[in-house]
Amino acid sequence: MAQQELGAPARFSAAAVLVAHATKPPLARHYKPSSQASICYWVQDGLIIEQQPFELAERCCSLAVFANAEGLDTDLSGMKLQKNSLYKKRRLALARVLGSWLKRSEANFERLMQSVGAGLSLLTAQPVVLIPSALAGLVFYGQYKGSTDKPRIAEAVTQAFQQLQTDWPDLVRSLRVKG
Repeated sequence: MAQQELGAPARFSAAAVLVAHATKPPLARHYKPSSQASICYWVQDGLIIEQQPFELAERCCSLAVFANAEGLDTDLSGMKLQKNSLYKKRRLALARVLGSWLKRSEANFERLMQSVGAGLSLLTAQPVVLIPSALAGLVFYGQYKGSTDKPRIAEAVTQAFQQLQTDWPDLVRSLRVKG
């Protein structure tokens, strides 16, 4: 990706984790899918200085993105990003790269879902390079008991992942319009 598209600094990195969410209600025998937002955590000097949900529907498959905020302007406290043109360019560039990564992750996601059916409880697919010097992984988190939970949760997560892939281009378009 062109350096000028990302804005300063020339090296911009981020890591993304695709997470499947499930909870076990009190007194219930089985886990059920639960919805959460996809969130971008802006990191500067090793600290999360701001977290911002992506403008997408909450679902049982979401992204947790840790993006480099180095070089972006902050308020006087240093803990809140200024939403200026550099920030908007960085956010748009990040969304574009994440959209590309989501498309490329489909094969890893399918292998992951097959593994869930085989009975694994904590699964990680091979890492994928998201942006230079950043690793992205595909993680299915939870401890699922009972053979009836796995196929139901895997189906819900697969549908949510497909919807995330479908909705992502609209998110990028909306960021382009706002930017």
